[in-house]
Amino acid sequence: MKRAWLGLLTLFCTPLMLQASTQETTPAPQSETVQADVTELFGDSAWFGRYHPHFGYRYQAGDTIGRIGGLSSFDGFLPLLESYDSNSLLFLDARLLIDSDSTNLGSNLGLGARRYLPEWERTLGAYLYYDTRNAGYANFSQVSGGAELIGDFWEGRLNWYVPTGTRRKQWGTGTSGVGNYYFSGHYLYGGTFTRFYQAAMTGVDMEAGRKIFTGFNTDVRAFAGWYHFQAQGSQQAWGWKSRIESRINDQVALNLSVQNDRVFDTTVNFSVSFQWPSITGLKNGPRMDLTARDRLGESPERLRAIVVDNQELNSPSNTLIRNPATGNPYYFMHVAPGGNSDGSYEDPYETLTKAFNDARTQAGDVIVFDHRGTAETGDFTLAPDTQVISSGPAQYLNTQFGQQLLPGSNTGLMPQIYGSFTMDDRTLLSGFRINTTDEALSVSADGASQVTIINNIITNDGNSGIYLINSQEIFIRNNTLQDVFDDAIVVAKGSGEIAITDNTVKSETSEFDDAILVSVNNDAQINIDRNTITSQVQGSDNGIHVTTTAGDITTRIRDNTITGVDFSLAGGIKYQGNSTGTAHTTISGNTIFNDDGPLAGSGVFNGIRVSYLNGSATTDIIDNKIPRNPRTGTLARTSDHRRHHNQYQPEHALESRRLRNLRLWLHRRHRAGHQSRHFPHEQYLRAQPV
Repeated sequence: MKRAWLGLLTLFCTPLMLQASTQETTPAPQSETVQADVTELFGDSAWFGRYHPHFGYRYQAGDTIGRIGGLSSFDGFLPLLESYDSNSLLFLDARLLIDSDSTNLGSNLGLGARRYLPEWERTLGAYLYYDTRNAGYANFSQVSGGAELIGDFWEGRLNWYVPTGTRRKQWGTGTSGVGNYYFSGHYLYGGTFTRFYQAAMTGVDMEAGRKIFTGFNTDVRAFAGWYHFQAQGSQQAWGWKSRIESRINDQVALNLSVQNDRVFDTTVNFSVSFQWPSITGLKNGPRMDLTARDRLGESPERLRAIVVDNQELNSPSNTLIRNPATGNPYYFMHVAPGGNSDGSYEDPYETLTKAFNDARTQAGDVIVFDHRGTAETGDFTLAPDTQVISSGPAQYLNTQFGQQLLPGSNTGLMPQIYGSFTMDDRTLLSGFRINTTDEALSVSADGASQVTIINNIITNDGNSGIYLINSQEIFIRNNTLQDVFDDAIVVAKGSGEIAITDNTVKSETSEFDDAILVSVNNDAQINIDRNTITSQVQGSDNGIHVTTTAGDITTRIRDNTITGVDFSLAGGIKYQGNSTGTAHTTISGNTIFNDDGPLAGSGVFNGIRVSYLNGSATTDIIDNKIPRNPRTGTLARTSDHRRHHNQYQPEHALESRRLRNLRLWLHRRHRAGHQSRHFPHEQYLRAQPV
């Protein structure tokens, strides 16, 4: 009989090295009489001896090696042949697997044998399985097996897994914006082509552990081990694993495991299983301190789901980059030193003038990309759908893959243009130093829509820096305007969305009129945010000046810094509404500072001045700081989080004004036509007729 069992074990797997016991136990005598188990199910049938069938459910939560998400299993264990002394058992182990999506099925069907060796006080076992798994995009099968050595305190096992049939399947492809971008001719290419695979992995795992606690109806064991899996197209997954198992009443088992390798990274898995009538098939047997002989009738510990690697194979896609708004490929006209050809990337034009003389540029729907850092003189008119950019700042392009950084940009080289630019519909200007003389406008447009002006440095000694009239959908961002003779940034008779943000306006040698002047004559949404305005020359007018003549207007003037030296500014922020529509105005988070007192004969400095001549309006003035020199001013502050409704009488009454968290330095003095007041305590509003 023993020879037959040893031959069967050799057929399944080579045995593990025997491990020493830490405690002696007395083997059960061969003639032991055992009370029939689970008689409610099987009675005293001669088919079963000491070990009986048991059924169970196990749920594994979390990811583990080669599997993402939870896994449910419905288990069945059937003893097939038991020796007369109950020291040997041949069994069938089967289960149905369902993943956490409840759509992908798997199965295990295994045949195993165990033999208790009284002279060694060990149970030696081996098993062979056929496994299947629907991994979502591919169906896999494998043959797996293992060997185990179980003692009263120590145990260890080795499992192996070999896929059969289909081992790897491509289930899809995709293109993304990740990867390198490059110019070729007049076009831009880039992106990544990805092939998606699922691959079943060949591997082996091993663990060893021991009992660390025995209590009332409870056994706790700790394990540590390693594993290795590999598949075509995957890195080799060498990893370590650890596990803690707790058995309760021989019917409930809890497992917590942690694994790590470079393919699947660190995964944590928790499982709870219920077996009925019992885990070991000994319903009336021991509830605690199980011996090696008691465990012949339990299911082997192994990876139940086939290990699958979800693979992505990336390669350059060489995809033609397109404008997502039109679906057309972007066409580039390149300008670079030494070029004298057709404007392609390999043979660029030498000057911007030559690029603009090209019929393709004049037709529009083109990007003129200037890679130089040199100077040029000329006046340039953009055709519709034209972008003129330099390599100086980081230049981003909207593509079918989202916003992408243009190769060759962000070099810091900005061409110097002595002249001007005229914008048209859907045009963009970015990355130039523009110096304009002879009373010409530096950047202008008349009747254009969707105009974007960003990342430029503009100087103009005879007129405005940016002047857009009768235009709509305007975006002016991150420009520097210095020593501009007239109004620095002007949007006249505008409408639609108007955004003037993150610009710097400086007057060092010549005064400007208004730093930012916006007038609208139709429905508009105006955002003037985070601009920095500095005037050091007397004669400048307002920092920000907004006027309205028609339409429903929403205006937000936020987080700007306006500074005047020697009372060089007449006012900080001025808003005048003369529209019969509805106005919603928010002026918040601004800092307005005018150093030193006024010179003789100068007008009163207005930090923030809001007036409405027509229509209905609501204005919020919140969290602004408006200091003056403490020698001539008095600090007043509204109480925090208080709202003040104040009424005054311009030509048409202001419906409501709300002031919150407003810091004001107010100048107190007497002059003709003006009455100075002292405002005690913490809250007041000084109203001056319009």
